[in-house]
Amino acid sequence: MSYTLSKLLSFDEFLGKYCRNPRYELANGELIDMEPTGPHETVSGKLLGIPEYWIVDYRGLGGIAFIGKPKQPTFTVCQLNAEVYSQQQYRLGQPITSPLLPQIQLRLDDVLPR
Repeated sequence: MSYTLSKLLSFDEFLGKYCRNPRYELANGELIDMEPTGPHETVSGKLLGIPEYWIVDYRGLGGIAFIGKPKQPTFTVCQLNAEVYSQQQYRLGQPITSPLLPQIQLRLDDVLPR
């Protein structure tokens, strides 16, 4: 979701107001409210050439379209293939595999807050 401001923000203005708030992004002077599992991370990742990123939804708060039903803690590995991100989801007890880090041995249980 973007907000219409009376004027566009400069990078310095953005840093001054929002540098400690990861919820917002600046795009061409417009303030963008980042959705936790929305389309912005896909677009940003493609633009930056990020080959893989992870989403850890330890409270199961994501939309059903992103984490399935029933809602439960989910670890999602997103990998860039031909300019499209594929997503592999993992639940409690399942070993997580990462094409970028094949030697990693990790489960969602290992990263949940205790």
